[in-house]
Formats: sequence, structure tokens, C-alpha cells
Amino acid sequence: ATILTGAMPGSLVTISESGWINDKLFLEWVKKIEPRLPVKRPLIWFLDGHLSHLRVDLLEWATSKQIILLCFPAHTTDFLQPLDVSTYGPLKKYWSQAYHAWIAKNP
Repeated sequence: ATILTGAMPGSLVTISESGWINDKLFLEWVKKIEPRLPVKRPLIWFLDGHLSHLRVDLLEWATSKQIILLCFPAHTTDFLQPLDVSTYGPLKKYWSQAYHAWIAKNP
């Protein structure tokens, strides 16, 4: 068995020695997914300010592919990242409410 056992077809997995993302892995990842992105360019890509996103070769590669990289300001991703605001935040809220209601009924 591998990490890809049971994964959806076409899934991509890369792993660092530490288990954490780094600049090398991030660049490798974006190069692997770029062919799956819309062909209409320019394309805007929103990123947080993680150090793995800050490489000269990443910026040069993105420029060559007409991908505009925009970083959210520091300490604002919880409020500005679209999925955090529109999906994950409400899901977390309702999941927490359902969990606490279940715990209250099933001590």
C-alpha cells in the first residue's frame, strides 16, 4: 500500500523529508498542476505569504505562463481567503453546533 492507495485517479502526492511544505516542493507542485489549469490567460493565483511561495524561479516560471501571483497581506488569510470565508468558516460553525448538540444529548 502507498499513500496513493484509494486516491482519486490523477491525484498528485509529493512529500518532503520533514513532512512540511517547502519552496522546492511548492514549485514542483505548481508545475505539475499547471497543465490542469484553464488555458485562458492571464490567470490570477491567490497565495498566502508562506515562505515556500517566495522564490525567484517560481515568479519567473509564473510570469512565463502568464500566471499572476497575488499574496494576501500577512495575518489576514482567515478573513480574506475565499474558501475560508464562504465555505470552511460556515462549515466549521455548523459542524461545531451539531457536535455540541449531539454531545448534550449523548453524554
